[in-house]
Amino acid sequence: MLEHGALVSIGSGRIVLAFEPGSFLVDQLKTEATLALIGRLASACLGAPTELELERSGKPRSVATLAERRSDEESTREAEAKKRVTENPLVRAAIEVLGAELRDVRLVPRTS
Repeated sequence: MLEHGALVSIGSGRIVLAFEPGSFLVDQLKTEATLALIGRLASACLGAPTELELERSGKPRSVATLAERRSDEESTREAEAKKRVTENPLVRAAIEVLGAELRDVRLVPRTS
């Protein structure tokens, strides 16, 4: 869920994530147990007591969320794979000789 928030600031014992106005994710993340868990994890990673602040102010246009970045990377990966396939001499020959068409290219999901 955190991947849909934009990192607005980090430091001084505080991490601020901005979500779109009306985002239901903020309500799901704002439970006392969830905020405490995220705070403990952030504190352990940053080496200092850290709290998470969630805003519904809308994300800054210049900041991409992790979800947006992953989506963009996946789109780029798919486009590059389709280009490699269409440039393959055997695929081109099949298209020419058999009148075939390339409908889609399916990628193996990433494990990371």
